[in-house]
Amino acid sequence: MTTPQPAPRLLSGLAGALLLLLAAVCTLGTSLAAPIGSFIAQRITRRKGRPLTWGTSWLAAVFASSVAVALGFALVVVSAPPGAILRAERAAASPSAVEPTARPPEWLTHLFPQAAQRPGPITERVIHSRAFMLYAGLLGAASASAFFGAIAGSLGWGAARLLGYAFSGRFAP
Repeated sequence: MTTPQPAPRLLSGLAGALLLLLAAVCTLGTSLAAPIGSFIAQRITRRKGRPLTWGTSWLAAVFASSVAVALGFALVVVSAPPGAILRAERAAASPSAVEPTARPPEWLTHLFPQAAQRPGPITERVIHSRAFMLYAGLLGAASASAFFGAIAGSLGWGAARLLGYAFSGRFAP
């Protein structure tokens, strides 16, 4: 096997460093967890005697960044002023915040007659209950963490692959 030329390795290193720097700034540092996730996955697969695949490496990077995003969300919630979340919850559930919804278009009610029906009182109580609000909030936070973690993890993983090529001369997962 021939050794790669220094110019591509140098360009890869510059591109990887620039991508990692931009990704770290744009993702508020959560993309920096991606190389750590890939490293941990490499250690685990090596200990089990298995090779690290590109997919496993990427999934580990995305998972690590998703955890970092979730921790960032939790930090924002914890550092909020006392009572701010409760006030936001009450404002969202107040009767004045509930505006009458516009009627659905005629074609929609023709195709789906149940679209024109109002929810029943039991459904209204469930939707406005504290348990439902908490569940929906946690589900939304988990979905947002996964989404933003996938973006941050992919950027960090790509930057780490470029930097790995610059240092080792081969593209490794």
